[in-house]
Amino acid sequence: MNKRKKHHLIRQIRTIILIFLLSTVFVSCDKFKDDFDPDKVVVPDWNPEFAVPLINSTFTITDFFGDSNVYIKTNPDHSLSFIYGVDDLSSPTAEEVMNIPDQNFNFMQQYDVPSLPPGVLDTLNLDFEFPFLTDTTGQRLDSIFLKSGELYIHGTTNLNRDTVSLRVTVANMIDKETGVPLLFEFPLNNPDQQEWVEFEQQIDMTKYYMAFNNIGTTADNTFVFLIEIVIHGDENPDLSPYDLNIDGYIKNIGFERFFGYMGQYDFTMNDSLDINLFDKTISGGIQVGPGAISLSMDIGNSLGLPVMIAANELYVTSESTPPYHVDINLFGAGVPNIFTINAPDISHIGESAETNLNFVNTNLDEAFNISPNKLYFDLIAVSNPQGDTTVENFVLDTSLITLDMNLEVKLFASISDFVVEDTVDFDLDQNVDEINNLLIRLNTINRFPLAASIQVYFTDADYQVLDSLIVQQDNMIVEGAPIGGPPEYRVTDSTWKMTDFNLPKQKIQNILTAEKLLLRASLSTTDGQLCIIYDDYSITIKIGTIVGVNITSN
Repeated sequence: MNKRKKHHLIRQIRTIILIFLLSTVFVSCDKFKDDFDPDKVVVPDWNPEFAVPLINSTFTITDFFGDSNVYIKTNPDHSLSFIYGVDDLSSPTAEEVMNIPDQNFNFMQQYDVPSLPPGVLDTLNLDFEFPFLTDTTGQRLDSIFLKSGELYIHGTTNLNRDTVSLRVTVANMIDKETGVPLLFEFPLNNPDQQEWVEFEQQIDMTKYYMAFNNIGTTADNTFVFLIEIVIHGDENPDLSPYDLNIDGYIKNIGFERFFGYMGQYDFTMNDSLDINLFDKTISGGIQVGPGAISLSMDIGNSLGLPVMIAANELYVTSESTPPYHVDINLFGAGVPNIFTINAPDISHIGESAETNLNFVNTNLDEAFNISPNKLYFDLIAVSNPQGDTTVENFVLDTSLITLDMNLEVKLFASISDFVVEDTVDFDLDQNVDEINNLLIRLNTINRFPLAASIQVYFTDADYQVLDSLIVQQDNMIVEGAPIGGPPEYRVTDSTWKMTDFNLPKQKIQNILTAEKLLLRASLSTTDGQLCIIYDDYSITIKIGTIVGVNITSN
């Protein structure tokens, strides 16, 4: 047999051996995939029937899940937990939730002018005000520091005096630097005795803040214009009463800081946790131990106001196990999923107050019995839930609520016929005439409290089964280690199991057209007992083969 043909035959043998190796993994274990690389097969000198040592490796729990997106935590007692988390989830900011509506105003008043001889002047005061519209019921505006906004004022009067000036003081608009209210001054001179004199002004409100003189807890939110008409005496006829018409708007209002009573707003936070521990589960039961599942939240709040959080939705779903959906009760059955969080006081404006919650009276243990794939949550944070208008609130435009959520799954459970399944592509070299049979011998030394039955099906592209790997009745290739009693539930000894698998030539011929491998494993804890997984547990796998071949010479 030439070297090229010999190498081709070895590749065929490795391919068939790989079938079995795939069947021995706990699904999706990258460590196994690396160690079971067929290129690592050690092939001795060529002979008609030879033994090939393949694998002699020891694996711990981190080898099974080291490359997945789950964080494995080692507890003080050396038991293990899986941590699934959502980090840095944020609510909308105050600027996104709270809106200051556009304001429109108009003012019409008649006024009389006293008889003034030339050289004498007098001042008329014609103040007017309007209620400043708010975004929500009961809102009290004390002061709003602006970062945007536009004020426009327009007016007309039919006053027929040669020299007149109009001064409009916007009492609520205060310059941030000088502390002086905004002042407009317009000339209303009408020496030509026109029917109407017109004036207008537009101003960028960025450099101002709005202040309101709300008395006590009364939220009248009044916006005040102080109007002074300074009239110089002349010889023009007195046509009193005269008309003054003023209209305008304030729009595109954006705030940097907001003080007062904000009222009630909803700040939403929703997301889901992928629990990939059960992704490939198709059936079976799991019973978690007491207190095995816990949920914690770290919540930051930079809104300077009382906040209550309600879980509008909080539940887990399963793709494999009835009832497929379980609502989570954070505080026990019949108790609403509602809680309050801390808020910063005025001395810590711009900072975040932290709230750390560990929910210990949940039904998460029960919920995990359905082998969930996802945990969904939709949280609504409500500002000022009590509606107490005497409370002093403050927010910045960037104020929000942040959430870190951790779901901890302690590996403490009993498992009964927990079936997982996966499918991989398969392509066997068509030229296998030289191979008569293949015997695979598996030895396991197991210190995990888990027993595993394995079957591998060869299928075509439409998943029609062509043959199976294991034909003997006993497909329990891993025996679970014995478990001690509470409270440790720790393995007391290791177990050893040897299993032989024979692939005769006919079986090899049956799988020539196979394109898929369907791997199915049934897992159970030893005798269905509760057990805890510790960091010193391991399984040693030793695999070898005996290959029978035909030798032909050229």
